[in-house]
Amino acid sequence: MATNYIQEGENLVLSPSGGASAGAPVLVGGIPAVALVDIAPGQSGVCKRVGVFDLSVKGVNDAGNSAVAVGDRLYFNASDTPKITKKASGAFFGYALEAVGSGQTGTINVLLAGKSGPGDGEITAAMLANRVNLEALIAAGLGAAATYAKTTSGAQTLLAAYAEDARVALIVCVVTEAFADGDGGQTAFTVGETDSATKYAASTVFADASLGDVFVLAGTLTATKALLVTATAATGTGTGALSVNALVLPAAA
Repeated sequence: MATNYIQEGENLVLSPSGGASAGAPVLVGGIPAVALVDIAPGQSGVCKRVGVFDLSVKGVNDAGNSAVAVGDRLYFNASDTPKITKKASGAFFGYALEAVGSGQTGTINVLLAGKSGPGDGEITAAMLANRVNLEALIAAGLGAAATYAKTTSGAQTLLAAYAEDARVALIVCVVTEAFADGDGGQTAFTVGETDSATKYAASTVFADASLGDVFVLAGTLTATKALLVTATAATGTGTGALSVNALVLPAAA
């Protein structure tokens, strides 16, 4: 048995810059938390690193007014009032569990991130294994996501071409409606890029797939090529639908 265990790390004694009132959001280094007690400037106090708190949040981002929706990423900016907004120029603080109108300030439930997020260029395996984190990375501009119904037909651009460099693509496909022929034919999907519609997955990959099945695809997205999902719509009572999330990162030099 380990003898060096200290604690779970939910409550930490921290020294927020400038102090903090009980219930206020704080950021100490890379640790987002909420002060549980009044903390005088230069002093230390107990802060909660995880959980859901009622916090003042303003509906703005770096471009101007922007409504806060449930699930939006929230950021800590020490110079702002309130300190929690959608301004990604700040440090990642947590997720909104309630909405705030564009340009408005409201007290809403906020789920603490537990840490301020990865450093520049750092994406961990745990982040990729967690669907919420994957969706957050996509929302931050590192990919795209879309759902495709059984009526989808033709080539659909999931992610536009990038003129300069090849990119590494991680594509997660989740079956949202089981694939079955019925009295006609099931939907046929392929995943690929411009001029190579089956580069990542041929239609046989998804044939007869069950609801909830997950397919993880990976490869290099060629420079100047768009990431495509191409479909042949189901016929008769045939079924089959997909949700596709793609995380796309610069390829190693």
